[in-house]
Amino acid sequence: MQLRPAAPPKKGLIEKVALFALVGLSVLSLIGVTLVTVYLNRLSDSTSALTRSEPMPAYVGQPQPVVAANGSSPMNFLVLVTSGNSLHSVVVANLSASRRNLTLITVPADLTVNSGSSQTLASTFAMDAAITVRAMEKLTTAKMDHQIRLDLDCLAGTIDATGGVQFGGTRMSGQQAVGTTRESTGSAAAATSAGWLIRAALISANDHFSVLDPARFSKTVDLVQPCLTLDSGLTAEVIQATLVESSVHPED
Repeated sequence: MQLRPAAPPKKGLIEKVALFALVGLSVLSLIGVTLVTVYLNRLSDSTSALTRSEPMPAYVGQPQPVVAANGSSPMNFLVLVTSGNSLHSVVVANLSASRRNLTLITVPADLTVNSGSSQTLASTFAMDAAITVRAMEKLTTAKMDHQIRLDLDCLAGTIDATGGVQFGGTRMSGQQAVGTTRESTGSAAAATSAGWLIRAALISANDHFSVLDPARFSKTVDLVQPCLTLDSGLTAEVIQATLVESSVHPED
């Protein structure tokens, strides 16, 4: 018995398959663009409502931004963690120029701002938060691109809205996690605990944010709104661009 080679597929069939594949890809692309557009519009609307304060004015001797070889710059977010009207701790969130790494650096509130001086970050905050920002720039020799004030006392409700956090090896409610941070012994331990709490909250929030569910993101932003005060330079457009560029995974 002789084996004959299979007849080549008809040209018309190939063209039809290619056409259907092209239409399918076009539909999927259109759906993807629509979802991203809806998400970004919702993101912009939600973050526009966040409370904002005036940024610290430039001053002589202020550190200049570091520019990477690719032309982009790392971003430093100075997070002033407060409890009541007092400074609880300071966290510097450094987002790398590649937007792939986010490093949290914790600083105790009782750190002195000058050698041989009794003035601390907490005492500068009591006078004016802008003085605290300037002191941190002097201590780190790095420009703080944006300032965020985080009210520790109201963070519990936001954490509960995202299902609690994994904190200190234990699943905790917002009240438990915030209470643990507030009750830390010593300012250095309190600052470290605040950094871990922020990381845990970011992981929990990351599990709940989804391009496919912009409504959930909007609700979370609404819940966190009372806890945050951003400088006016941290606009909805800046937040949107930073989130789009970032490929940070908080659990890492």
